[in-house]
Amino acid sequence: MEKTPDVAQDDASVATNETLKWNQKRAESLTHEEFIKEVLKLRSRPEPQKPWWLRLLETSGGAALITVLIGGLLGQIISMSIQKSLKERERELAAYTKFLDQGSETIKHAYALIGSCISAADNLISITGDEFNEDTTPELRKQKLEILSKFSEVNTKWREEQHGLGLLMRYYHHNAAGVTDAWKNVQDSNVQYMECAADLIYEHNHGGKTNQTVVACKQKKDALIKSLDVLATSVETYWKEIQTSKSP
Repeated sequence: MEKTPDVAQDDASVATNETLKWNQKRAESLTHEEFIKEVLKLRSRPEPQKPWWLRLLETSGGAALITVLIGGLLGQIISMSIQKSLKERERELAAYTKFLDQGSETIKHAYALIGSCISAADNLISITGDEFNEDTTPELRKQKLEILSKFSEVNTKWREEQHGLGLLMRYYHHNAAGVTDAWKNVQDSNVQYMECAADLIYEHNHGGKTNQTVVACKQKKDALIKSLDVLATSVETYWKEIQTSKSP
């Protein structure tokens, strides 16, 4: 019996559907197979090798070695830090010691210069005495000229250095009022004594009466000596205060 066209069409449609279902099942099966293959590949791969330092740390000997190395490195860092700190302190101490030495030299130079001024003024006053009359021996006249020349030399040196010494006094004593004021009094007293000696020799050479001037010069010299004592006390007090402030 021959199939009608409608029946034949229905059979073809059924066959096509069956084919599609089979192809879909096959595709799913192939996909599953590919997935399994990939999983097996991943499982079959060797584990990544650990870095050498990690393998070393995992051993007891390696951990001990690392501990020693780190401990030694930290020790070196601490030692270097301490040495650096000590060197800085040594440099600071050396600079401070140099500062003190220079300040001490300034004081010594100031006292030496003023001592020369006092000596020159004393000698200048002395030649107004009777033993240095013009009618005396040539040796005394020569000595008189030497005294006059020395006074002029010292007076010039004092005028050149007094203000510089004043600045150094301020610098090395951090502008401490006690020291700077005391130095100012020394300056003024020294100038007054030297001027008095110069006035005295002028009066003597021009036939004036010198008795009152001699007395006045003695008073000015006494004032100068007293001002030097005050300066010494002021400097000593200043450095005692510095040491006290730095003590723990």
